[in-house]
Amino acid sequence: MICFVTAFPAEARPLITEYQFKLIYSSPFPVYQSDFGYLTVSGLGKKSAAKAVSHLACLAPADSVWINVGIAGHRNSAVGTPFLAHKIVDLETGKNWYPQILFQPACGTAAVFTANRCENEYKEDALYEMEASGFYEEAMRVSTAELIHSFKVVSDNTTSPAGKISPK
Repeated sequence: MICFVTAFPAEARPLITEYQFKLIYSSPFPVYQSDFGYLTVSGLGKKSAAKAVSHLACLAPADSVWINVGIAGHRNSAVGTPFLAHKIVDLETGKNWYPQILFQPACGTAAVFTANRCENEYKEDALYEMEASGFYEEAMRVSTAELIHSFKVVSDNTTSPAGKISPK
């Protein structure tokens, strides 16, 4: 089983369609189920992501794969470019995690920096977003590193700022 955690409904929509997820309940987080696994929409921020993981862990089998799917900003990568996290950094606490990638990903990998608010400066050559560290830290309580990943798609950069992001 795969447990997907997204922050926003627009991030969840393609997964819901592709894997035919059906809503099984909506409180405190919307939870969807299919033969493929589970999906929940956490809302914005690392604390919400951590709570959603904890909530979904009550339903998921112990050997589930956990994937945080979402959008992120990057200094110079084109909008729409996919990345798998090889490092996750919480900019508030300074904590770091290194997901174990035991397969050849179909996309590039990058460091993911979790900030408390939208980052527009992109100081490092990394992805900037607001959920991965909360997701990863909590998922490590219910699973093992090789089963936990964060997949991000570039939504903004220096030439296409975050203010221009749309659900499309």
